[in-house]
Amino acid sequence: MTTTLNLYLDYLNSGKWVNIMLISLLAVISQTTNPIAFAVIDITFAGVTCFCWWKNGKINPKQFYALGVIGIAQIPLLAYNFLILNGDPIWSQFTSQNQTLSPPPIFYFRGFFPFWALAIYGAILAFRQRYSNMVAVASWAIFGFTLAYVPVLIQRRFVLGITIPLGILSIYGLSHGIKSVAGKFPGLLKREGLVYFACILLASISSIYLILGLSLYMQTRPADKFYPRDLEIALVWLDQNAAPNDFVLGDIKTGQLVAQRTRLKTYVGHPMETLFFDDKIASAEAFYTGNAANDWIQKTPIRWVFFGQYEKEIAPTFPTEIGLQLVYQNKAVQIYEVKR
Repeated sequence: MTTTLNLYLDYLNSGKWVNIMLISLLAVISQTTNPIAFAVIDITFAGVTCFCWWKNGKINPKQFYALGVIGIAQIPLLAYNFLILNGDPIWSQFTSQNQTLSPPPIFYFRGFFPFWALAIYGAILAFRQRYSNMVAVASWAIFGFTLAYVPVLIQRRFVLGITIPLGILSIYGLSHGIKSVAGKFPGLLKREGLVYFACILLASISSIYLILGLSLYMQTRPADKFYPRDLEIALVWLDQNAAPNDFVLGDIKTGQLVAQRTRLKTYVGHPMETLFFDDKIASAEAFYTGNAANDWIQKTPIRWVFFGQYEKEIAPTFPTEIGLQLVYQNKAVQIYEVKR
């Protein structure tokens, strides 16, 4: 995102079409890993281009064509992703679960509080001075927060990397502020680097506090941050004895560890990444509490069933006479194989 913005700003000054080709390539590469991350940068390209047209008092057709090339290059993958994620019966279910809504604006205000005064000042300066490069940076921040509240389920995705433009605008505003007061306080220019360092340190206090605080907290070995060694041993055994891609049933925490530590598939794991999560978690809990139909598990692709610390939080015991065979056991974990 930052590389392409630099390339486009260079194109506006130099007219080098090789930059447009590179931007198109990077945009496509970005789409293969994050289909929507580039949207805010595309809008920023259009915004700064329109600003340059207004600044120069005329429309540059070549820049219009350049925007068209960048847009056309992204259409095939964009259309493919849209059709698959919304039309395919499986992936459409994933899309409906993939909800990353923005919090109330006050959370963004508090979370980025060290930036706001200087960033807003820097943005005002950019537009007042008609400085195209900084207008582009300001546009990224403005469009990012605007898209963060459009009526779609992935609002929060649009603020990816938003601290980059906020940081640039803040330093730009701070630099201008230092020069403005340097007439009255000439010694301030000699300590300009110290002022920048103090500003960065102030903005980093929360991160330093969280990193240090969490590090100290982890030294207490909190139970919610560690899983039992016996569970690790059981996962190693299962990975060695099960066929790759076999399905494993367990609690959500167990399922997430299965996905991390083995080559196997978990029946229910990460809420957003598990298709039909609500139905599956209800079925799994019914199974462990003995409320599922006797042949329920035989009708699923599940091959292995975990019963350990996390499953005992659902039910202290569960019936094993419904088509299960104990194949592994240690002090904390039992693994059953489903009889077919």
